[in-house]
Amino acid sequence: MRRSSFCTTVLVFAVFVWSASPSAGQGTAANARAQLKQEVSQLQQNPDDRDLREKIIRLALTLKPAPTVPDEAAELVGAGKFAMKQAKTKDEFADAAKKFQDASNLAPWAADIYYDLGVAQQGAGRYDEAIKNFKLYLLAAPDATDREAAMEHIGAAKYAAEHPPSAQSAVASSSPPPTPPPLPPTPEEQEKKFVESLDGACFIYSNPYDHYRREALMVRRGWVWRASECIDHGQRCGWTDVQEWCRFSGLTCHYDIETVSLSADGSSMTTSNRWYTRIHARADGCPRDF
Repeated sequence: MRRSSFCTTVLVFAVFVWSASPSAGQGTAANARAQLKQEVSQLQQNPDDRDLREKIIRLALTLKPAPTVPDEAAELVGAGKFAMKQAKTKDEFADAAKKFQDASNLAPWAADIYYDLGVAQQGAGRYDEAIKNFKLYLLAAPDATDREAAMEHIGAAKYAAEHPPSAQSAVASSSPPPTPPPLPPTPEEQEKKFVESLDGACFIYSNPYDHYRREALMVRRGWVWRASECIDHGQRCGWTDVQEWCRFSGLTCHYDIETVSLSADGSSMTTSNRWYTRIHARADGCPRDF
C-alpha cells in the first residue's frame, strides 16, 4: 500500500511540474488560438449564431496578446466609416452597417466594430439589432472608457423601438420640405441689377451758352464711356467704336460708373461738374445725331 501511494504521489507531482512548465503553457495558448480560428470559421458559416459569437469574444479575452484584426476586416471598417459619414437616408446607413457586419464576421472579437455597427443600425432604423451589437461591444470591451456612451445608445435605441413614428409623421417625413420663400435681394444685389439695367443707355449734356457744345456719355458693362469724343473725330458712336477710338487715341475716355451719381430711376447722371439726361437710344450706344 505504501509503495502504491508513493508512486501515485510521484505521478501527480510530475503532471503538476509538466503543466506548470513554459512549454505546457505555450501548448495551451496554441490550442486556444487554434480553437478560436475554428470557431471563427464556424461563425462565418452561421453569422446569426449569437451564442457562438459571445463564446468567441470570451475566448479572445483570455488570449495575451489579443488576436489581431485581419487586413480585410480593417478595410471593411474603413469603408463602413466613410459610408456612414456620407449617409443621409436609412438605406445609406444600412449600406454602412453591411460593411461593419462583414468586418465583424472576420474579426468577431474586435469590440470597436460592434460599436460602429450599432451606430449605423440606429441610423438605418434597425434598433433591436443595434441594441444587441452595443451589448456585444460592452462584452468585448469590459473596461471600455466610453461605457456610458454605449449605454446611452442602448437607451436611445430602446426608446426609438418602443415609440415608432405615427403614420402621419412618417408621411410628413417622406414628403419633401416646402420650398422656402426667396430672400429679399441685398443692397449690393439691388445695385448690381440697377447698373445692369443701364447697359447701353445714353446720357447727353447740352451747354445752354454754346449750342455747338454737346457731350454724350454711354453706359456699358459698368463703365461710362465718353461717346462725344468719338463723334468729334468723325466716328460712329457705338460702344465698340468708342472703345476702338479710346485705344488708338491713348486718352482716358471711360471710368467706373461708381464715380458718378445716378438718379433713383436712372433718368439722369451727374458727374463732378455736369448734369446729363438719359435719352432713348439704340442698345449699342448713343445716336450719332444727338
